[in-house]
Amino acid sequence: MFHAMRHARRFTCAALLGILVSANAAATIFCEGPVTYLGLHSDGTLNVSVNNYGVWSICNLNTTFAGNGGRTYAPDTCRAWYAAILAAQKAGTSVMFYFESSASSANGPECNALGSWVIPNPSPYFMLAR
Repeated sequence: MFHAMRHARRFTCAALLGILVSANAAATIFCEGPVTYLGLHSDGTLNVSVNNYGVWSICNLNTTFAGNGGRTYAPDTCRAWYAAILAAQKAGTSVMFYFESSASSANGPECNALGSWVIPNPSPYFMLAR
């Protein structure tokens, strides 16, 4: 009986450790703020800056866009993002981009570290207009 309880405790500890490790590996940063730049390149690439963190090329209105981190964005998705970002800019509300990261922060230095006039690495996996 005691052996079974000890085994159950070990299993529970191992399971909890696994959950904590996997949660850390799937951490998220998000960068939120007003749209401070919104532009379209002549090839259809959508460039956006949120809260002056840097100008990011995030998708293309005309062709499938290869982001970083294995992400691809269809033109229909890009058009929807463009419409939402433009509406948020006109309304003076915030936009939030989510990025997979080993860190977990909101509007931290990781947002600036993504760079400017780049395809951010990693590319965003979610966008929310607030």
